[in-house]
Amino acid sequence: MEEVVLNVARQHQATSADTVEVVTLDRVFTDPGAQLAQQETYQGLPIRRIGYRGSSRYPLAPSVLSAIRSADLVHLHGIDFFYDYLALTRPLHGKPMVVSTHGGFFHTAYASRMKQLWFQTLTRTSALAYARVIATSENDGELFAKVVSPARLRVIENGVDVEKYAGQGAATPGRTMMYFGRWSVNKGLIETLELLQAMLQRDPQWRLIIAGREYDLNEADLRKAIAERGLQDKVQLSMSPSQEQLCSLMQQAQFFVCLSRHEASASLRSKR
Repeated sequence: MEEVVLNVARQHQATSADTVEVVTLDRVFTDPGAQLAQQETYQGLPIRRIGYRGSSRYPLAPSVLSAIRSADLVHLHGIDFFYDYLALTRPLHGKPMVVSTHGGFFHTAYASRMKQLWFQTLTRTSALAYARVIATSENDGELFAKVVSPARLRVIENGVDVEKYAGQGAATPGRTMMYFGRWSVNKGLIETLELLQAMLQRDPQWRLIIAGREYDLNEADLRKAIAERGLQDKVQLSMSPSQEQLCSLMQQAQFFVCLSRHEASASLRSKR
């Protein structure tokens, strides 16, 4: 989601005379003890960070109202507290709003019954406050069609920045797969290890690189899963690599793999 927000904001800024500001939270969910700067400029974009309380699943941040006070249009990303709160308080702030879904909150089976009830009631009601609900995948489009009228629902799949890592794949043939992104349960990382097991039965040359940052799976979780499957010498973990380190890892791989249960980007292919 962060990459999508960055690219949308940069494109908006580059193709208009508008002032674009990103409002987000001042702590990373996986390291809540580290507080980020309240204001910063990143790649030419002003970033404003606000505090929150409560769970990372539903962070409470009512100060968002002051953060959007000067906005002419609010483009919200994700279905969480901000989605419900800005809908509830729309009579106060009066801002026109659109929202991009990014999978909603159905990334895991956690509290699935409660999620369904919430979706059919509060999510449905909150949707009325948004001029457009932008489903970021066909799956999201089918899901949100249950609670949003066709006139206000659009499917616009997340774009891919094909220039960022262009030409970074291995120059020679090989049998190395790579995943990079959040270490999240819904990204299918455990299933990817099982895929590697099956491929090793056909060719012992296969190996896997898993790069990214911890989320609801941490490094210890993955190392345990790797050890349980006897894949210690076949899997390389790289936690929170820099852009330079990530490019170096890509140069070792011929294939990108992502067994996400809910979303995927278009135009992913072998890097061979």
